[in-house]
Amino acid sequence: MPGSVYNLEFDQPRGCSFGAQLKEIIDFLTFIHENPAVTSLIINLKKIKFVHPLFILPLAALTDQLEKKGIKIAIRLPLHQRCFSYV
Repeated sequence: MPGSVYNLEFDQPRGCSFGAQLKEIIDFLTFIHENPAVTSLIINLKKIKFVHPLFILPLAALTDQLEKKGIKIAIRLPLHQRCFSYV
């Protein structure tokens, strides 16, 4: 629905491998591709306990690009303190 706020909740990657981290980013790209009318998005990281830069860096770049397209983005940070500080 146009004008709706989408809550995109990321799951904890199932491993530390490049593929596990990349799968969550691919799911994010798939969501954006399948929902071109998105005008407002919540990136929900509350389930995240640990991720590598392979997850955070592309997510930050994609978020920046979406904001430049006019999409309003809010980020819900992880609940886990050890991950909260670097995300």
